[in-house]
Amino acid sequence: MKSPFKRRTALVAVLIAPALAACGFGAQTDQPYQPAQGAYKRSASAEIHNAVVVAAENGSGTFAGSIVNNTNEELALTGVTGDGITATSDGVKIAPNGIVNLATPVKGLPQLSLAGSAIKVGEHVRLTFTFSDGDSLTVNATIVSNDPEDGNEYLEVPMAPTETPDDKATDEATEKPGDEATAPADEETEQAEG
Repeated sequence: MKSPFKRRTALVAVLIAPALAACGFGAQTDQPYQPAQGAYKRSASAEIHNAVVVAAENGSGTFAGSIVNNTNEELALTGVTGDGITATSDGVKIAPNGIVNLATPVKGLPQLSLAGSAIKVGEHVRLTFTFSDGDSLTVNATIVSNDPEDGNEYLEVPMAPTETPDDKATDEATEKPGDEATAPADEETEQAEG
């Protein structure tokens, strides 16, 4: 038969073992985890969820993450910067304690378009988001393809319209009435009348 001391020691060991086995503060189980391709970043006033850039081709894409406003005031995205990129937006405002999904088009167009040499499918791009309250968040966004052959979830993300050389030539020819593009037609009319 075991002594009472050995029984108590065994009982204490059994009860205390789970507490001693815990990893302590900062364990991976205590950290936020987002099982998605995109990155996650937070500050006191804002959060960026699932930060991805969806691209049909290298050189341009659409930011498709979400921005959360953790304040009681409206928050506006005032800028997005990064090496080798140019950002275009008609303005993104996030309601107090609200969320905006930037993958959702407005009037059929992306809310935040990115262009530049840093946009390469399969890579990451470091983007800094600046907000109206002076806060900023920097995140490494994954650049993913919206190719239907990849069978991915980004097929519905709108792409920014791209201007082809033919579009540019057409725009230049129709920009100003009375310019060189319309002059030959006017001369022919004068010759036919004269």
